[in-house]
Amino acid sequence: MGVRVVLDDFGIGYSSLAYLHSFAFDKIKIDRSLVSHLTLNKNAAAILHAIATLGRNLDIETTAEGVETEVQLDAVKALGCTEMQGTCSATRG
Repeated sequence: MGVRVVLDDFGIGYSSLAYLHSFAFDKIKIDRSLVSHLTLNKNAAAILHAIATLGRNLDIETTAEGVETEVQLDAVKALGCTEMQGTCSATRG
């Protein structure tokens, strides 16, 4: 049928690691609040890296939401995200 299941805004609110165990997700979309703090807060980078690593180990794509600058783009790529979404022109293919 071509249906894919995506866990949106992962890393904030009610999203939970238990969801990853309960459902067969195809993609995790990492909330923009983590991306926006990448250059300001080393904890945000560590969390984003951990989510990207978790996705890779579970064979789930990871999309970083809210990539607005080249610096953020370079950072999310280096941290292991497989896709980027945002206003940075380089995120558009």
